[in-house]
Amino acid sequence: MRVGRVVLVGNRLLPRYALAVAETWNGEAADAVLILDRGDTPVAVSIERFDGLPEVTLPTPGVESAAGRVWAAIRARGDGAFKARWSDAAADSAAVDAALISLGTRRAAAVDLVTLGLAARPELGLSRFETAWYQARGVAFPATDARAGDPRSAGGDGARGDGARGDGARGDGARGDGARGDGARGDGARGDAPRGDRPRGDAPRGDAPRGDAPRGDAPRGDRPRGDGARGDRPRGVGDPRRLVRLLQELPSGGYPDRVRLLMPWLDELCADPRLRGAAAELVAPFVNASEDAQALAAALMASPDLEILGTLGAYVGVAGTGAEAAVAAAIAGGGRLPDDAPRGPALAELDRHATALARCLADPGAAGDDELRLVGFVAERARRAYLAGTTNDLDGDHEAVRHYRALAAYLAGEPVDAGDLRPAARAVIAQLDGQVAGAEVAADPSAWPRLWAAAVEGRLVADARIRADRPGFGHWVDLGAVHRFLRDADWARAAADADRIAAESDLAPVRAEALNLAAYAWWQLGRADDAVRRLDEALAVHPVEGVAVNAALVADGPAVLPYLARVMGLTKSPTVRAGALNRAIDLWTAGMCGSGYPAALAAMVRGGLAVPQADNDLHRTLLTLSFRNDRAWLASASVVATGPLQERTARYVQRRAAYETRPSKVSLRAVTVALIGVWRLHPRPAWAVAELNWLVEVFERLLDAPFDPATNPVPAVETLLGTEVLDLAPSLILGVRAGAHLAREAERRGRSLPAETERKLVLTPVRMFRLRRDELDEQDRKAVSAALAAGLEAATGAIVNVTVTRNQQLVRRWRQLEMEPVQDYADGRRVVAQRRYVLDRFDGHVRRCRAYLKAMDGLPVNEGFVRHVRDAIDGWTGISSRVRRSGAV
Repeated sequence: MRVGRVVLVGNRLLPRYALAVAETWNGEAADAVLILDRGDTPVAVSIERFDGLPEVTLPTPGVESAAGRVWAAIRARGDGAFKARWSDAAADSAAVDAALISLGTRRAAAVDLVTLGLAARPELGLSRFETAWYQARGVAFPATDARAGDPRSAGGDGARGDGARGDGARGDGARGDGARGDGARGDGARGDAPRGDRPRGDAPRGDAPRGDAPRGDAPRGDRPRGDGARGDRPRGVGDPRRLVRLLQELPSGGYPDRVRLLMPWLDELCADPRLRGAAAELVAPFVNASEDAQALAAALMASPDLEILGTLGAYVGVAGTGAEAAVAAAIAGGGRLPDDAPRGPALAELDRHATALARCLADPGAAGDDELRLVGFVAERARRAYLAGTTNDLDGDHEAVRHYRALAAYLAGEPVDAGDLRPAARAVIAQLDGQVAGAEVAADPSAWPRLWAAAVEGRLVADARIRADRPGFGHWVDLGAVHRFLRDADWARAAADADRIAAESDLAPVRAEALNLAAYAWWQLGRADDAVRRLDEALAVHPVEGVAVNAALVADGPAVLPYLARVMGLTKSPTVRAGALNRAIDLWTAGMCGSGYPAALAAMVRGGLAVPQADNDLHRTLLTLSFRNDRAWLASASVVATGPLQERTARYVQRRAAYETRPSKVSLRAVTVALIGVWRLHPRPAWAVAELNWLVEVFERLLDAPFDPATNPVPAVETLLGTEVLDLAPSLILGVRAGAHLAREAERRGRSLPAETERKLVLTPVRMFRLRRDELDEQDRKAVSAALAAGLEAATGAIVNVTVTRNQQLVRRWRQLEMEPVQDYADGRRVVAQRRYVLDRFDGHVRRCRAYLKAMDGLPVNEGFVRHVRDAIDGWTGISSRVRRSGAV
């Protein structure tokens, strides 16, 4: 594979390095290589010439894909391995193009990004699970830099990391262009997720991830050593914490080869209790199906069931020395340990147990779950499970487990066996089910919601003693009465009582709710300003979503937007957040929020793009608003997208924003690539047609303008023409116009078009028109014919004018050769050879002009122009023929 190869194109005195970024094909065989030499426009070089150029070995990790080799070259140049003048932006864009050819090349590029230590590229379109998996593999088995002496280790032609063929990246072996997690074929990843548990909606379904990837040869004895996971990792390299964090991002039952990634890190995992517990959780789903997982889990899990004496017995049984037996006896009998007590696994286990016990006794709330499990603090673990809502995950029949399970069932409205509850809890529940609130309930705000229905209906009684001891509870009960007044439309009494409660209560939630209810009553009385003031006070006292929603409903005009922004900031509901956004956009669109683009709306739109949006239409609306009103921010913002449609839409709108903010040929090509991605969506969004029309209009405007190297649209045009996006007629017209644009610039500099550009953008469109003209209707045929004629006329005029200048130079050189004295046979041979060279160059220019003349046949080109070109060519041909017949060469 030639793409990504760095070659020497200069000489020893003036070395110059070029980078291969693409190949052109003629049928099944490559006929030229596109290289970046100077600037950011690739230049075509024949295969024969390219293969003869000296190759440069890069001191970078071995990579697998074409894109990876290009990125490796960029990195090597940045590290100072060699000096080059190509554009890194153009090289990176070519790498992305090479990566997007197929699913396999995208996966291979993702693997290479990890190998090179580069950030993930969202352009590859891989799921977050797959990206995290490749990153985890890179952390588990860090790449080492290739050194000079092995030209293939640096990602040259045939570069192999762990083994690769073609352009496919292999995690541990691959064929074709399919990237393997740790075993794959074709374009599908295999071994990255278990059978039936692949990442939903993200994982490709080619060779669907199956859980039958090889397990390696991890030993089944003491602990796994990672022998089956691409060999042991380099010692002292890598970050086990990052490895665990990346593996935690994967689906809990997916990617069973995570076991092999964890094996080489067992020492580090066991040294940190947090990492040890997290690793055990990662391995647990695969214990029943994998012997490797069983072995690793056994090594990671502590043995909380063993008593200290049992541990000591096991220790002495293994060690068997007198000194160690004395240590065991001292501990068992409560005596002092000998000063020279030996250390070993059992004493290390004892130290761990004693340390955990001391921490749990001193501060149970600060102890970790592993420590609680180790020392048997079941009650604290059950309490935490109750607060987290995971009591069903608890094992055993401990009293605390039964109590918290019963308490959770009561709160869920399920039948409860009162005998499972502790006596104090039974007493509180009895109060909750009665009509007179007791001191225990009044003192516990978390129990109040159970009494709310009784408070609203007026059935709940809080006597004077309770009100005196717990005034906050008394005010909360009075709020139930305010609700009754509101229900009965007694607005004045509801407003008065709610204002009184707000003035008297020192509990922020109760005071805020009282102000909220008072605001509603005052709003019903027609005093909206009073209502807004109370809602503002409630938000200052205890900001909650409901109060912000009410404020947005009561306020009007531009004042609504800040409240809707508060709703977005306070809510945890995606539905409420979307509702606030839609309301704000509707108000602004209707002209009810003043002129311009309000800062509050801009903040809401930015916030909406920073979180997932389930509604694709809303997501695009937010992008459109930002594009029209906040373009500079959008161009570099980090936008969250859900699914391929949102991802490609966001990429396109952001790249267009970047182009509109700072137009350049690089940003224009980026817009083109992004639009191609949108165009290939199934189903294709309707707006893509309008955006394609806009892009073509930009191309036409730039092609009509004088040539500007900073905004040259031709690279973007060539990218678009290389896809299936355009129909036949516009593709032919756009191609020949791009060729004419370049030809005029080349003429201005006294040069002709490169042969490859001439073939692709001038002669090929004409040839394709003649071959496929029957596919066009009459109107399109006329339009294409006229465009080809105009473009070909411009390109022909340019090449003829350049040919005139160059032939004049050749004639002057011929006359100089005629004047040179010939003193011997060798001089004569030299002069004849130089004459032949001059005449061959002369004929070459004429042949290129004749190709243009032939291309104009049948096109509506000005007859006088054609006659002028033909006369010039005939004159040059006559001169060449006479010279050759004269025997001068």
